[in-house]
Amino acid sequence: METITINQCPLCGKSHTYNLEVERSFVIKMFTANETRERPKPVRITRIFYCPIKESEYQGNLTMYETSDRQIKNVTVKGIADE
Repeated sequence: METITINQCPLCGKSHTYNLEVERSFVIKMFTANETRERPKPVRITRIFYCPIKESEYQGNLTMYETSDRQIKNVTVKGIADE
């Protein structure tokens, strides 16, 4: 389980931390010298988050990083971690 903190909720202005379930694919491959220095590439993901103060949902964007051998397949918001 991974977590993300929204420092300023767009509904209430407070900070909330959420649990994320991140599903990644693992690709087994032979690495060349250039691939061992591969930089992770950013992936922008949009998900629905819940504000416990206003008891309402809002859409948020997050950026996660993946490599060619660990690609992000799905991200699920599992709930609020700071309750």
